[in-house]
Amino acid sequence: MKNIFRKFTPMLMAALAVVALAGCAADDEDFTPGTADNGAYLYASSTNVTYGPDDQQVLKINVGRMDSTTEQTFNLAGDNDAFQVPSSVSFAAGQTSKEVDIPFSLQIGESQTVDIALPSDQKSNYGLDTLRVTVLRDYNWLSAGSGMFIENTFTGDSGTVAVQHADGTDIYRLVQPLKKMTGLTSNLQFTMDANGNVGFKNGRYDIFAGYSKNQGLDYLYYSDKYPDYCSFTNNNGVLELTFLLSDGSSLSTGGDFIFKWNKGYPVQNSFSESN
Repeated sequence: MKNIFRKFTPMLMAALAVVALAGCAADDEDFTPGTADNGAYLYASSTNVTYGPDDQQVLKINVGRMDSTTEQTFNLAGDNDAFQVPSSVSFAAGQTSKEVDIPFSLQIGESQTVDIALPSDQKSNYGLDTLRVTVLRDYNWLSAGSGMFIENTFTGDSGTVAVQHADGTDIYRLVQPLKKMTGLTSNLQFTMDANGNVGFKNGRYDIFAGYSKNQGLDYLYYSDKYPDYCSFTNNNGVLELTFLLSDGSSLSTGGDFIFKWNKGYPVQNSFSESN
């Protein structure tokens, strides 16, 4: 049964709900029909969408409606000016759903979230009236070799991981460095210039989120305000990142990663170290 229900679209599920209510009415002499649902609802194939640097910047969502017997227009609104959400979407008689194009403008490497909403007096009782979508306009990532990653925070394990370089930038990333140790799939992103000087952006990262053995310390926290606990160095291709851990409200010490670049290190015959 679970596999069957996965195949139903939001629009079909909403229609089945109406049929079920109608069946109840036939069996109950005291049943009083409610007001007909002629509202709309929103859905999308994914609410986390990644675009390449050369992809057309157009987000696609869907609007469905419960009553398709007549022409109908529904209003839409967005909360982010980077997304050109149309003010309305119109249906011809017989149309039950419609794909809506939403142009957007993001810089390469930028990620933003938009909430797309129907007004409360036009929403259906059987679907979403607000749809939150996160859009990433990603870099073009090129191979930059590989190396040995050592996780000295929870497991002490090590493994070979790939490195990628964002084309045209000084941005690099370790590809899913914790997957072998913990099953987690986050990437670890940093900067490195032509001389091998490295940098790590201040912030809180959910790289450990969902790892059951970390006692609630889901976040990697890095800030140059805490130089005794947070540093990022490069010793001729051996990168070491020390950081704080966080449960979301407080900080703890003890985080350390080491990456030994053994293939494709782009800085030749140099010794570099940066905090």
